[in-house]
Amino acid sequence: MLKKGDFAYMVLRLSLISIAFLLTLLVNVSFNGLPAFQQTYINLEANLDEDILGVTSNSNDKEFLQGSYSKAIKASLKMLFSNVKDRGRTIKH
Repeated sequence: MLKKGDFAYMVLRLSLISIAFLLTLLVNVSFNGLPAFQQTYINLEANLDEDILGVTSNSNDKEFLQGSYSKAIKASLKMLFSNVKDRGRTIKH
């Protein structure tokens, strides 16, 4: 049979164990989620050709700002990764 003091000791012990598990879970989730807060940068040479951007040499500043820069970036990425044929394919090193 449990005494009054034994029950309080058991509750304290189980509370400390549960707090330890919660702290372990919190630390584990924090360290595994840390890479989500990091950024990766690449240097990419892009050809800003008039035909790709959709502007001419006579275009004004507003037209240059509205140019299709995403097409230039996509073309540069295609040139850099010309050996990739399928977007779902991964290259193993």
